[in-house]
Amino acid sequence: MQPLRIHVLAEPPLADAERRALAALLLRTRLPIEITGAKSARLELSVDGPPGRAIVVARADLAAIGGHLNGEAEKNLPRDAHQRPLPPSAPGTPVVDEMGWSLRDQIIAKFPEYGSKPPDWRFCLTFDLDSAGMFHGTNSWHSFRQLPKQPAKYVEFLRSGFTTAIGTAPDPHLPFDFLLKLIKVQAIPATFLVQTHREHKLDSYDLAKAGALRNAIKDALADNHAVGLHSSYATRDRDGDFFQEQWKRLRDIFGGAVQDVHRAHYLRTPDDFSSYAGAAHMVDSSLMYSPHNGFRRGTSLPFRVNDRIVEVPPLVMDTTLRYQEKLDHNQALAASLALMAEVKKHGGVFTIIWHPHNLNNLTWEGWAKVLFSIIGEAKRQGARFQTLADAARDLQDHGDEMERALATAPR
Repeated sequence: MQPLRIHVLAEPPLADAERRALAALLLRTRLPIEITGAKSARLELSVDGPPGRAIVVARADLAAIGGHLNGEAEKNLPRDAHQRPLPPSAPGTPVVDEMGWSLRDQIIAKFPEYGSKPPDWRFCLTFDLDSAGMFHGTNSWHSFRQLPKQPAKYVEFLRSGFTTAIGTAPDPHLPFDFLLKLIKVQAIPATFLVQTHREHKLDSYDLAKAGALRNAIKDALADNHAVGLHSSYATRDRDGDFFQEQWKRLRDIFGGAVQDVHRAHYLRTPDDFSSYAGAAHMVDSSLMYSPHNGFRRGTSLPFRVNDRIVEVPPLVMDTTLRYQEKLDHNQALAASLALMAEVKKHGGVFTIIWHPHNLNNLTWEGWAKVLFSIIGEAKRQGARFQTLADAARDLQDHGDEMERALATAPR
């Protein structure tokens, strides 16, 4: 089907922020759109027809979109407050996506044939390798807090893990190894975010010394999964050289298989990474920690933070489900599927964060079923499984094209 040709009429001309917001709005219609011209008039969209058939978009709506996607970091909080909440929309309500869907409805009312095929929706499965517990299927103080009633079994479980961590013995409890087998059976790609340095109290390992982990990641790469950087929690307080050093170590170990994908739980959308000279354009997925799962910045689609970063907002994280929202595994599955239904409706990206060490059945009994039930339901409903980088490029490249067209169209 040919792209819809949309004529943009604006008086006064669109400011840069409005142009970016309009491109984001048009992307969220999930329709094939081509920008063909702009003249001085009110802000209207004329879809393949004379001005009398125009659709009026309020400039206040563009301001609202910009306000959501830009966001504001909370002020007067210490830099080390990594788990401070971000301002999500109400869980289950992707506000910016809804604005795009409303515009889509107006366009399809004039051109019903463009609504005959539901939009693609995507599923990004990501794993944070940011805990030493990935070696032995347990997770620091969380596990000790839940010390089971069978201490002998627990001690044996830990002992097998610690020998694996130093590379001296196989580990029958290793969730990472089991995880690779499970997702290989599912035939889906995943993105693994890996730390390289231990420079902060929240960092878990030094990749140069973690031989067992390096070998496990090489196995993941052999299965065509993607690897990116989960940077040290010290990054924000260090200079750009430290940021580059992490990328260099990751690429020295894994070569060209490393994608320009980055996660940092402290990153906020207003943060400016342009000072990190030499950094490639990055896809980020970091708008966590937060006490709620849901639609950060009111959207499930990628958006451009600045010239260097495209954000893919995450929707669900295992630890948030359990520790912040205090759900059991049955409630967690129901809540996750409800969010996924909204993503499917809007042709968005369902991004899930899981930690391999939380697949163990000793301290996280029943939770592996949550993850693989979500994956199974997404496959049943026709999701396209992609890495973070692929989903961002497929979608945000289209948004960038529309923004460039709006900037160069005749006025």
